[in-house]
Amino acid sequence: MIFSVVAMLFTLGGMAYMKNSGVYKPFPYLSDHSFVGSILSSDEANAKTLFLEFIELEKIDGSDFTLAVPLYGMNGIVLYYSDKTMFPLEPIEGRIFTSADFQNHTDTVLVNEKIKENCKQENGKLWWSYGGNDFEVIGVYEAQDENGDKTLDFYINLTAKSLRDDLFQEFLFDTKKQNAEIFGRIIPALLEKYPNTSIDFLPLSEIKGSKYDHFATNFQSMQFLLIITAVLVLLNSISVCINWLVWYRKEIAVRKLCGANHHQIQRWIIGRLASSVILSGVVGIVATHFFIVITKYLPVSESTQLMFGNKITLNGVFLGMGALFLLCGTIITIVIAWYNKSTISEGIK
Repeated sequence: MIFSVVAMLFTLGGMAYMKNSGVYKPFPYLSDHSFVGSILSSDEANAKTLFLEFIELEKIDGSDFTLAVPLYGMNGIVLYYSDKTMFPLEPIEGRIFTSADFQNHTDTVLVNEKIKENCKQENGKLWWSYGGNDFEVIGVYEAQDENGDKTLDFYINLTAKSLRDDLFQEFLFDTKKQNAEIFGRIIPALLEKYPNTSIDFLPLSEIKGSKYDHFATNFQSMQFLLIITAVLVLLNSISVCINWLVWYRKEIAVRKLCGANHHQIQRWIIGRLASSVILSGVVGIVATHFFIVITKYLPVSESTQLMFGNKITLNGVFLGMGALFLLCGTIITIVIAWYNKSTISEGIK
């Protein structure tokens, strides 16, 4: 039972680590080399104009890129991308944005299937309201991604005519490159044209501790507590294994009387403990699966899904079981060492 509990804790720890170990991304399809930044201007209208000019300059440069504006307090993004490979969303209805949407400044939006229920039907089209304006729903996508994680509620066309100017303050930029070379070419040209404007930015992977820290979510403390708990429970299994040997001392004695040598008894002990660990690993994985399923119906479902995900993952299982077998191997070594020492003591007596 102890090994099964440990197996479950390590599996959950492995799933949490795999889900939250990478760079936190405010929306899917960003690379690990994305940049986050802010625009400070004395004129709010300048910020939106600057965004549009930024797009034109980058298009001239010929790079594939994504430019996005996060909407605080809402689970959505204002989005522009230059190539479909930058935003490979597969809609279940309709289509995704095209270059024509961006060039013609259409008031268009993509929504997930749950948000579709709140949209209104008019003139044979689906409409979604934002900021007092109606945006045409051109595509609908699934509410969960392939990993079972919740998707954003909506993506609005960044060049839409009806977007307010005051939205364009902070931004996300991604060319899938490993440096800020593009900023070095484009931003000086923009700042020269708008002398009362400043643009600040840094890699998304370096936001911790910066003024952009609100972009990140961090579960490292919870992961640490989870792993520490698992290790403490596992350490208790050393005394359990030793007590197990004491419990089976009569069987060990009978095996010796029947002619079993020291190494044969060692192999028997290792085999029994190893089989217990493997069986406990399987039980722990099954228990983890039921834990994930049950927590979906509890008030803490949002937190558990953010930390562990919506379903059990193979990479999390492999990481958790790898840690379990490594530490259990160490414990079995300690138990065998204790057995050897106990055997020597008995021989002396």
